[in-house]
Amino acid sequence: IYASNLAAVLRELGRREESVSCCLRALELHRAQGSRADEAIAHGNLATVQRELGLLQEAELSFRRALHILRDHENRIMEGLFLVNMGNLLDDTGRTVHAIDCYEHAIMWFRRGGVRGQLGLALGNLGVARKKLGRLDDGLAALTEAIQLLEAHKSLHFAGAFAALRGEFRLLLGDVDGAKADLALAEKLLPVPNALVLHRRHVLPLRARLLAHEGKAPELRALVDAFRADVGNVAPASEDGEELHRLTALVEGLQAGTLFNGHTTSEMTRELRRALVQREGQPEPLRERLLAAGV
Repeated sequence: IYASNLAAVLRELGRREESVSCCLRALELHRAQGSRADEAIAHGNLATVQRELGLLQEAELSFRRALHILRDHENRIMEGLFLVNMGNLLDDTGRTVHAIDCYEHAIMWFRRGGVRGQLGLALGNLGVARKKLGRLDDGLAALTEAIQLLEAHKSLHFAGAFAALRGEFRLLLGDVDGAKADLALAEKLLPVPNALVLHRRHVLPLRARLLAHEGKAPELRALVDAFRADVGNVAPASEDGEELHRLTALVEGLQAGTLFNGHTTSEMTRELRRALVQREGQPEPLRERLLAAGV
């Protein structure tokens, strides 16, 4: 237990390599004691740190080992937790269909167990994944249920993050009023400075997309410049670096007149572009932009 707790502390401090060593030590001790449930949790904790270090193959193997043990012991709630984490890893590595399968299995266990907070998180991830595959209506429905559950459970920061993501989804579908309502909700649930990281990661991009959609170039450039000054000199592969790249692409797309409802067509999956092309009532100029990007 001490090794597992120390691993968690080291991870929070950003000392991930040391955290991995503690996770491996915890695994040795749990195996020696024959504590399979604790061994499964240690595998899952190890997988989380490995994923953060970019060791994706190792993380996937660790998650699969944890899930194998939990299934044998029929610990369905813990299995659901690791299924969501496994789904996130699969989605990050382009296996969104398999990620959805993980989320849906986790949701089944959470519904049966009445674990409403974790159910909300799983539904939110499911909604985002469904969007990538062009499953527009049921993706939006999953996000909406997620926000309702998380608000009721008082998990307000997560509810705010998913509200911002739903706002981007609604804007993509041409529902500007809905996107603005979600922006207001997200700003309420993710106040600065209490939720600065989540605000920067979710609220700011939605605000930028709305400015781009409405053609407010000076305001958009000011927002991007403020973000650049705030994050400083960041690595392109970091989360802030990737967000800066997306924001800069919005500025360029607005200047070139190539945006689709506040989004660049290059950031969409082919399945999403195809679903938008086929959506009834899609204006022809927007449809042509999607077709030009490939469906």
